[in-house]
Amino acid sequence: LWWWSMPAMLKGWIDRVWNYGLTYGPCQHNIKKGAMLILPAHTEEDLKKRNYLEAIRTSFDVGIFNYNEINDSELTFLGGTDQGREHCKKHIKTAYEKGFEF
Repeated sequence: LWWWSMPAMLKGWIDRVWNYGLTYGPCQHNIKKGAMLILPAHTEEDLKKRNYLEAIRTSFDVGIFNYNEINDSELTFLGGTDQGREHCKKHIKTAYEKGFEF
């Protein structure tokens, strides 16, 4: 997460490559579900304070997944990435488990 959205280079890639292959362009897709791991420095509680969490969910779910007709999507916030190595190790385990379940 970068300034309450995704980094510009990632957004550019999604618009030029991912959306092009999924939503428009020569390719068709049959993707039914999607998942994203979001790594903010802030905790979920911090993001909820000013409704940033809801705004981010809307931006990613509606602006990326639903735009590409992927209606079964899951966002996982792995917050507090600035809280040290031990905290981040827990996120690595969670990311692995989410990938395995997907």
